[in-house]
Amino acid sequence: MAHELIKEKEYFQRVLEVIFQKIKRLESEYNRISPYVYAVGDLFNDWEYETKKLEALRIKREYEPKLNNLKRLQKEPYFGKIHLVIHDEKKEYYIGQDDIIDTHNKQHVISWRTELGDLFYKRLPSVKLKNGTIVIINKTRSFTIKNGSLESFKDFEIIREENHLSDLLTAYKQYISSDFLQNQLVNRNAQMLRPILQTIDQKQNEIIRMSMNRPIVVQGVSGSGKTTMGLQRLSYIMYHFEKKYNKSASILAICPNDIFLDYINELVPNLSLQSVKFMTIQQLFNKLLPKGI
Repeated sequence: MAHELIKEKEYFQRVLEVIFQKIKRLESEYNRISPYVYAVGDLFNDWEYETKKLEALRIKREYEPKLNNLKRLQKEPYFGKIHLVIHDEKKEYYIGQDDIIDTHNKQHVISWRTELGDLFYKRLPSVKLKNGTIVIINKTRSFTIKNGSLESFKDFEIIREENHLSDLLTAYKQYISSDFLQNQLVNRNAQMLRPILQTIDQKQNEIIRMSMNRPIVVQGVSGSGKTTMGLQRLSYIMYHFEKKYNKSASILAICPNDIFLDYINELVPNLSLQSVKFMTIQQLFNKLLPKGI
């Protein structure tokens, strides 16, 4: 176990270095292009100059959100890991909030919103991917990371029994009673949304990943996690929209009141939802209805 922890800490430091280099490149690009933001050119006589200025404005607009996201990833670049067998070859994938790819196009972390990220939550002996590939899941690993430092991990072996229902029930009991999950839930309020990505259960995972082209109604008692799951689904939809169309989705989310809106705004940065517009129903009416009504 001690040897495994050392290896995990070494990998953690390598991922942090990748993020650090991404921050340096982002800042360098911003410093290179920023003089053009305030430049004055002649649209008719110097088209290239104006093009550079427009590009500079785009980079300036995207700079702060990207930088803030990278700094958040420095605190916790990933939260889990899956051990798979694909085509008789053992593979390991680290699961986090966002994809982390270095300059050589090597992927160090996979977003929880991807198909492989989905496997972290299924906890089934085998899964058939969309391309027909059969994946065997040996175990999943969850990490405890505090203040940008990896402290420990907990493995969850995938139980294999002839009775599939017995397998699911036994695995669920093992997970729900684990010290790791209890510790995450006890510290839930202090750590906000961080542990919630680790503790999504199978039913919640199904709802989050349902087709984007169908309406969904989720019923539950107060405090059961409906809002959190809705934000996670919104994050999932936006991730795949941007991957498919190579542009940000324009989404307006309506909240019942200001208290609710304040709560959501605290969670938004953890799910990369900064581009989503949130407003209360009252704010929406004030915006749409003629003045004086």
